[in-house]
Amino acid sequence: MSISLNANEVLAIAEEVKRNGYDFYRHIEKYSTDRNTKRLLRGLALMELHQAESYARKRSELTEEQKATTHFDPDCDSWMYLRQLADSHVFDVSRDPCRTISGDWQPEEILRAAVELEKDSIIFFLELKRYVLSSDRSVKIDDMIKEEMKHIALLGNQIGLLKSNLVLSG
Repeated sequence: MSISLNANEVLAIAEEVKRNGYDFYRHIEKYSTDRNTKRLLRGLALMELHQAESYARKRSELTEEQKATTHFDPDCDSWMYLRQLADSHVFDVSRDPCRTISGDWQPEEILRAAVELEKDSIIFFLELKRYVLSSDRSVKIDDMIKEEMKHIALLGNQIGLLKSNLVLSG
């Protein structure tokens, strides 16, 4: 099956990934006992939400031509495949984070789980990039990937701070 996605489809999928990310960060924030980690997770949740809103806004500004389906897919198989991929592999909303992350997790463990999911987002966006029409410059997947990299850097910095606090207090 040959899939090529228009700007509307890519932005819709990216928006869904971001909304899933928002839900994930809001859930795992509850399990952190460290004040600074909680603040970071809350901030990341807001970043995810703002990015989702930005993608929704961009979608609303697209021309009809940019929204037009670019391939024959009467059953929407390619669209459903990519949405399922987004929901099941990136910030999996079907797998309740409360079940995988519990109150006995240390702040560093919570942050490392978040880093892994951000890495999954990057892999997903790299995969998605293969399906974007080369003629469509309205979707900048490289910018989406850079945002995920920023999130990993923020999480990594907090992990470093937690480790240095353990060394200082130990």
